[in-house]
Amino acid sequence: MSSNIRITRICHNCGAHFEARTTVTKYCGDRRAKLAHKARIMGTKVAQSDMETKAVIDKPLTDLKDKEFLSVIEVAKLLNSSKQTVYTLIRSGVIHAVNLKKKKTVVPRAGIDALFRLPDISSAAAPKTLEEHDPPESMETYSLADVREKFGLGDSTKEIVKITGRGRW
Repeated sequence: MSSNIRITRICHNCGAHFEARTTVTKYCGDRRAKLAHKARIMGTKVAQSDMETKAVIDKPLTDLKDKEFLSVIEVAKLLNSSKQTVYTLIRSGVIHAVNLKKKKTVVPRAGIDALFRLPDISSAAAPKTLEEHDPPESMETYSLADVREKFGLGDSTKEIVKITGRGRW
């Protein structure tokens, strides 16, 4: 049984106006429908290829996470930095490393992991409240009015800045 419906549609592939006989028709002809189908298939293949490529790229990083000792180049890859930065961290003592040979430096993986561990907050002393914070006895405190009176200043804070030579207190 054929339909007598005639609907003016716009082709999803080429943008041309056409007369459709059903409400689900998206393309102006069989050729355009086949092109759209090929494009969908190509899109899924490209997405699958991108996922496989990403897995191959990320594989060395997952392998590095399993190693006990790393070279300087591997540490640089793991930290997403340069070899020179890793050598600077080793010289400054941030990262512990061992020279096995003249040109072979090895870094323990535990040392890299220790860089990013947060200290245990529960063992630290609780912060003092405002009442417990007393100013030192040797330090005198002045209000702004006291400073103006002591140094003979006007109401402008620009004069205070001129005397102290600082823009901040």
